[in-house]
Amino acid sequence: MLVGITIIDAKTSKAPTASQCIIRYTGYYVSMLLLFLGIFWVGIDNRKQGWHDKIAGTAVILNRKVKPDDEREG
Repeated sequence: MLVGITIIDAKTSKAPTASQCIIRYTGYYVSMLLLFLGIFWVGIDNRKQGWHDKIAGTAVILNRKVKPDDEREG
């Protein structure tokens, strides 16, 4: 929420299931093997998915909403 991103199911674009969330979380450990190669994979992948996203079948999207001018601060 802080950076305006959401995790979604890569096939349906809906919220991921509980099992996908668990698989994605444990997939972080796989991604960290071999000097964090699975994390850095995001930089070279066309779909910008790390190994943990590929394993779980999830994707991360940016969902920032711009406030109207009268609601913006300063």
